[in-house]
This record gives sequence, C-alpha cells and structure tokens, in this order.
Amino acid sequence: ASQAFRPSQAQHEAFDLMQWDDVRALRPELITIGSHTRSHPILSRLSASELTREVVESREELERRLGRPVEHFCYPNGDQDPRVVELVRHTYSSAVTVQPGFVRQGADPFLLPRIPMPRNLPALAWRLHKPWGGWLPDGMA
Repeated sequence: ASQAFRPSQAQHEAFDLMQWDDVRALRPELITIGSHTRSHPILSRLSASELTREVVESREELERRLGRPVEHFCYPNGDQDPRVVELVRHTYSSAVTVQPGFVRQGADPFLLPRIPMPRNLPALAWRLHKPWGGWLPDGMA
C-alpha cells in the first residue's frame, strides 16, 4: 500500500531478521534461497514492465548479492494469473502458491502447493512429522 516507503537505518536494525552477510553465510547445500519479488505487490495488477521488474530483477539482485543461483519463486499473497505464471516459467525452475497440499506426481512445477506454516515451533515439528494433522488438502478428506 505504501510502495514509496523507505525504512530508515534504525528501522532496518530494529526489524530486519537478517543482514546480507547473514544470508550469504547460509550454506547453499542446506538452505535454498528463493525470490518473492522486490516489493511484494499484487502481481496480476502490474503492467508488463512492472511485472518484469518485480519478478526478474528480484532474482538478478539476489544472485548478485548472494553470489549463488536463485532458482525458485513464491507468489506474493499467492497471487498469480496466466501472464504472471508464464513470466515465472521463463525466469525460475519452480514456484509455490499458498494453496495447502502435497506435491503429487505430475504437478505443475510453477503452481506447487505447500504445507502451511504454523505459528509456533512445536506445531511446526508436529506438522512436519504428521503434515496432514490439523488440515487436509483437497481430495484427502
């Protein structure tokens, strides 16, 4: 809603979870870094040039800053349409939506479901151990 917002250094220090050096220090064989756009817009509302800036340039900036490939994408708010998905297909190796579920054989690698993230660590451990606990993806009821 406020794309012109630019956080101050004090706001960065108070609210950023990690600095670039912290992200670079994550071992690539253990942690995959994916792109999520530059400013978290509703992608289907953007012009072609704005869409390219958000989707393509976010990958380029991450790769430049991290010095490693960024091959995966997550649609902000799960928002996508055929035009968005087509650009993501040409830019990344895969993409996830916000649809809960398991990846099944034959799934479109650019419209992958995912296991929802719970709000606390014990719930996350349980969900990873029993991912169907507490919710059932479509077709599993």
